[in-house]
Amino acid sequence: MSETTYYLPKELVKIIETCKSENFGLTLSKYVPFAREKGETKAKPKLKTVVEKYGKIQLGVPDKAIDLYRQYLNSVKIQDAVEFKMKTKSRLIVGLGQESVYETSIRLHRNYGVPIIPGSALKGIAKHYAVEKLAETNWKLLVSRFENEFATLKLEKDVYGSMGLIRHALDKSKKLLEVLKGLKAKLDSGDLITVEEVAEIFGTLEQEGRVIFFDALPEPNNLQDVFELDIMNSHYQPYYSGSEPPGDWFDPNPIFFLTIREGVVFNFWIWQKSEHYSNLLKKTKILLIEALKEVGVGAKTSLGYGRFEELK
Repeated sequence: MSETTYYLPKELVKIIETCKSENFGLTLSKYVPFAREKGETKAKPKLKTVVEKYGKIQLGVPDKAIDLYRQYLNSVKIQDAVEFKMKTKSRLIVGLGQESVYETSIRLHRNYGVPIIPGSALKGIAKHYAVEKLAETNWKLLVSRFENEFATLKLEKDVYGSMGLIRHALDKSKKLLEVLKGLKAKLDSGDLITVEEVAEIFGTLEQEGRVIFFDALPEPNNLQDVFELDIMNSHYQPYYSGSEPPGDWFDPNPIFFLTIREGVVFNFWIWQKSEHYSNLLKKTKILLIEALKEVGVGAKTSLGYGRFEELK
């Protein structure tokens, strides 16, 4: 392990060296060891150094923090909410690109240091999945009926262009949304979803959505080894920076990042604002479950990250 330095008051450094913090998020973001490896001119904060120093290859939430978190999770009671659990089928990374002292980041609960999935991310993937299903089923009809709109919005006349047209109607054009009424698609479950239901669930330019997506929280079991270290390995850094053409003679530039391991169970909650729209919760749950299974949530979903499976 390379030599490390803390740019902190000496008294605080002594505490860090002798006492392990009960909040992993605090350790990760505030107790940052700077390391200088061979060939480097100055010390830098590196995630690999934190892993080597605090947790070997696998990192987890300290036992005391888990006990406190378990009490918190037991107190979470959302009246009339639909609750369900799913398990990560692949590695999961949420918040990879958010602001951090390192090159990468991860979204953690502020008080307990456990990983969370923001409700906004869940709402986003569920809406994307619903729009995708509508477009896959109806794209030929949309292309034939709205040729002028495709041209005006500069959209390709295919499934992806149709997704753009539907999004435009939901987000920006009440007039176009009115024309699209009656558009529907069959989900993998066999249930039908209509564009009107999508508008009610997620909201439009004129009205807010009627379903609330809460942050997903993990089960407290097995959080001692919930994190795994992963790597992105750029082989052509000078090329990506725009200074040289790509070549196999460049040295690789490994970038480490933390992920949530496969097999972690998360709790999900959705809630509706009015009891008159009870059927919306059923459709929303189906959309979210299918989106988590088929699309995934978080970063690097195109590479298979962020997939979930239902508990058996």
